[in-house]
Amino acid sequence: MLAEELISTLGQRLGAPGLALSKEHTCAAEFDDDVLFFEHHERRLFIIAEIGELPLDMDNLRYLMQANHLGRGSAFGSLGFDKRKGLLTLTRVLADDLAYQKFEDQLSLFIAAVRFWKVFLQQGGLQQPKSFSPADLVNLS
Repeated sequence: MLAEELISTLGQRLGAPGLALSKEHTCAAEFDDDVLFFEHHERRLFIIAEIGELPLDMDNLRYLMQANHLGRGSAFGSLGFDKRKGLLTLTRVLADDLAYQKFEDQLSLFIAAVRFWKVFLQQGGLQQPKSFSPADLVNLS
């Protein structure tokens, strides 16, 4: 399916039949308390979420970068910093010709990663007890 069809089908499944890419090839959708931004550009569908403020201590920054390495702790996406907003983001890029179920599976993984990082940052980063690692999101075996 092409990006327009993926977003339209997602909207139908979410009970938001009007969900569609704008003339600028963008849209946003809410998943509980999480807002995801979709942008279609050159046969790629970008999924972007804001996850929180940038921690200033080196231990937490190092942990974020380790999770970013090879996409293992970022649901095969990338953790980044939006300089305009001063926020950390999680971004995933997908080819726009995916089967819908594959798209939904990847979207579910992305949402799980967004939620992990939001909680991680809100609860003080490495200061919190760890019962779950972002690497648990992706099984490489």
